Amino acid sequence: MEFFVAFEDSTETVVIASFGCAQDPAVWPYQGTVSNIDERWTSYASSFPKETFDLVGA
Repeated sequence: MEFFVAFEDSTETVVIASFGCAQDPAVWPYQGTVSNIDERWTSYASSFPKETFDLVGA
């Protein structure tokens, strides 16, 4: 499963937000997609209560 995300900066090492679709690059300049097994995604998702991402199978 792929997720649309915003990264902290151009290094794309830290996910800071997730979205249902791609966003305006003028507002979110460092965005892309990650899979649900990507370490950047799992690190981001683990900062929320477990139930938060149950609906999307993360």
